[in-house]
Amino acid sequence: MPVHYSIRANSISSFLAPSEEQRFEMSLNQSLGLRSNHRPKSEMSKKARKRIRNAINWLTVLSSKRNAKISQDRYIYNFQISFVTLTLPSKQMHSHQEIKSQCLNRFLTEMRRKFGVQNYVWKLELQKNGNAHFHLTFDKFVHYRAIRYYWLHRSL
Repeated sequence: MPVHYSIRANSISSFLAPSEEQRFEMSLNQSLGLRSNHRPKSEMSKKARKRIRNAINWLTVLSSKRNAKISQDRYIYNFQISFVTLTLPSKQMHSHQEIKSQCLNRFLTEMRRKFGVQNYVWKLELQKNGNAHFHLTFDKFVHYRAIRYYWLHRSL
């Protein structure tokens, strides 16, 4: 069997590629809708968790440490990445797709334009009440007041 390599931000792995028979069986199970794990639909899959973790690891590795000015005389030393949670201010009345395409897209456009945010990872999750909320990680410091302003006043 051929050996394959996986290069990630914080590791290099080698593994044996599945045989043709194993790949066919996995493909058949997938097309028949047979799931190997029995997780609730609301729970993130192992593969999704792995992809997000890998993306954030790359974001951290590629983001240089720097000092971020947070006020006239205050700094965050060795700043690398931001973590932000965006929630809706009231009961959600639109589809998740509309919230993503209208609100989140506008917010990210403003972050790119006003603050130079280029690299980010985001994930939509549902609250217990069914409202969508977003977790974002990006490699620029943006003051929480600016985040609040552009999320609540400019994107919604």
